[in-house]
Amino acid sequence: MSYTIAEEYWGHGFASETVKTLIEFGFKNFSLKKVIGGCVPDNIASKKVMLKNEMSFFTLEKKAFEKGGKVYDLAYFERKFQNYED
Repeated sequence: MSYTIAEEYWGHGFASETVKTLIEFGFKNFSLKKVIGGCVPDNIASKKVMLKNEMSFFTLEKKAFEKGGKVYDLAYFERKFQNYED
């Protein structure tokens, strides 16, 4: 799962509601077993969106991608659904 919200719309709950809707839609319509999201560790707002949607941190990927000459880590969060086991 990935999302981007224009800065002028930050703090209005759009990301949290969108993620909630996508998770519910995926679970109900596609029988998803888990959902995974990621963000750079310093992105507190994105972490909050995932935590609000019952996602839990599960791993940190060091040097996950490069953008503008800078290398970034990614923190991954997941939400597992009933009766799902790895």
